[in-house]
Amino acid sequence: KNEHPGIFAQLLGRFSYLYGLIQDKLHPPPPHDGISVNARSSQGGLSSIEPDLPPLPPGVGRYIGWLDVLPVTNTRMIKVSFATPSAKLSKRLANAHVQKFIQRGLQAKFELTGEARRFLENEIHRVELELGQSEDALNQFRRTHNVVSLDDKDPTENSNIERLADLARRLTAAQADRITAEAEYHLVKSRDSDSLPAVLASSTIGALKNEVSQLEVKQAELGETFLPGSPQLQEVNSKLRQARAQLEREITRAISGSESLYLAAQSREDALRTEFEGQQAAVLDLKELSGQYLKLQQAVNANRSLYGTLLTRMHETDVVKGVQIASASIVDPAEEPWGPSEPQVALDLVFALIFGLAIGVSLSFVLENMDASLKTPDDVRKLLRLPTLGVVPNFAYSPRVGMRNFMGLRRRLTGSEGASSIVTARRGDVVRLVPHLSLHAEAYRGIRTSLLFCNPEKPLRTVLVTSSEAGEGKTSTTVNLAISLTSLGNKVIVVDADMRQARCHESLGIPAGPGLANVLRGEADLDQVVQRLSLRDGQVTSAMATRNGDLDLDILQSGSQVLDPSELIASPRMGAILETLCERYDIVLIDSPPIFPVTDAAILATIVDGVVLVVRGQRTGREITREALERLRFMKATVVGVILNGVDPESSEYNRYAYYFGSERVA
Repeated sequence: KNEHPGIFAQLLGRFSYLYGLIQDKLHPPPPHDGISVNARSSQGGLSSIEPDLPPLPPGVGRYIGWLDVLPVTNTRMIKVSFATPSAKLSKRLANAHVQKFIQRGLQAKFELTGEARRFLENEIHRVELELGQSEDALNQFRRTHNVVSLDDKDPTENSNIERLADLARRLTAAQADRITAEAEYHLVKSRDSDSLPAVLASSTIGALKNEVSQLEVKQAELGETFLPGSPQLQEVNSKLRQARAQLEREITRAISGSESLYLAAQSREDALRTEFEGQQAAVLDLKELSGQYLKLQQAVNANRSLYGTLLTRMHETDVVKGVQIASASIVDPAEEPWGPSEPQVALDLVFALIFGLAIGVSLSFVLENMDASLKTPDDVRKLLRLPTLGVVPNFAYSPRVGMRNFMGLRRRLTGSEGASSIVTARRGDVVRLVPHLSLHAEAYRGIRTSLLFCNPEKPLRTVLVTSSEAGEGKTSTTVNLAISLTSLGNKVIVVDADMRQARCHESLGIPAGPGLANVLRGEADLDQVVQRLSLRDGQVTSAMATRNGDLDLDILQSGSQVLDPSELIASPRMGAILETLCERYDIVLIDSPPIFPVTDAAILATIVDGVVLVVRGQRTGREITREALERLRFMKATVVGVILNGVDPESSEYNRYAYYFGSERVA
């Protein structure tokens, strides 16, 4: 738009003309529907238009608002649609818009081809001038330096380089000869002529030296025999003088030859060096000329290549200008729509439903991940790697189920039904019991079965019932499990080892009294503090044990308050008490404090046959339960399983129990 404002103005004019043709079929627009370029730019529609262009003609803004152009995925097609109040008008506008687009594309191609040809003509003229100038410069260089060609394949340059290399080799050899001759010359000057190679190599000099040596020996022999003036001695002396004189002449001749050789070698070296330096300068000058020549030649070649390319492109442009093909074609003309495109109520409702479901599922997933409690036996098995001995529901979670069961229990508790088995409610110190068919009773019967058969070869005699923290139902679990075991005819005693917050007597509705703490401190005997409870006529009554009579359940309370319960439990007397109880009872159930934050439970876990861990379902955290289990395992305790207590019977995790939890018969 910035480079061709005239073309853009023509395009806007065509849009205005097209809009004017169909304006009579529409409702009259407002008196002034023009949209300024600055306003459209602020909306992001024509943000690239410069502010100095004139505003859009009336109606063009509305026309553009109707237009919608979308690419078709994985194709080179586009979808053009118009949304107007009239179905026929939308069809006509879509087809007319595409046809005008194709026509405008052909016209733009034609205009661009003409502009390209004019540009190529100007470039050809410019390159033609540059080519002539570069060729003139190359020819002038050749005339000035009297050369025809100085490229890499020129034989003149190659011969000069070869001659330079030959001179270098000859100069090196001359230098070696001169050095040898110079060494001999210095030997002569140092009076060491006997070491000269010429002297050493001369056979004449060697023979004369031998002759002189022989005459000197003979002279010495005759000197011992004859007098100095004797003829024999004079003859030998004369021959010796002649031999020495001839030897000196031969040595002098050899010395003069060495000096001549040295001077000749030096002269030859100087001549070759002068010739080498001259040839070297000539080669360097030729290299410099060759570089200048190559630059001029490359400029000529580049201009020729560009000139040829431009001529070829201009011929191609002429061919393209003669044959114009549209860059787009209509694949599927617009048809009259059968209904309005918006609003699509059904589709909007479907999207809203899907969006709501997605949000609900996501929220449920987030809440599920944020819940770090133990909910089901599968959680216990996967996280703690322990079996679940049983699941005890809490009907207080469900008002509907809880109220129905409560009303049924009330009628049963006030009726004349048979003996009951599980503690569920109390009023004061009188225990109310659930009949034999209660779901609570069934839950504890399942726990009883799991506990009795967890190790058939070595049945558990002493069982510690504990939890990771307070409030998880370990005391009620201990009492109810004891009642369930008693119903099988087992002799069972409940030992309340929680000397910090004793609750067993409250669960059974009996007053507090002396117990385990008193026995451990030596204040009472074991037989004096064991209480027996009768489970008859829907009530629990207590009496001091006499060890005679058919009584149902025994209990050893925690006794009086102490300051050091951990020390008492860790004493050897505690183990002795448990051994005594094992001799008298089939099963000893021990209710202990929670594992955290005291150590009473960990100490007791080391002296019992098995430990049962009570976990409040859907409330107790996984981490604290795992830490409690690690502490028990560190103490080498035998953890037989987990009881999930107080679970919500109507939660999604316990759908398989819904039939039993929600349809208990009320008599």
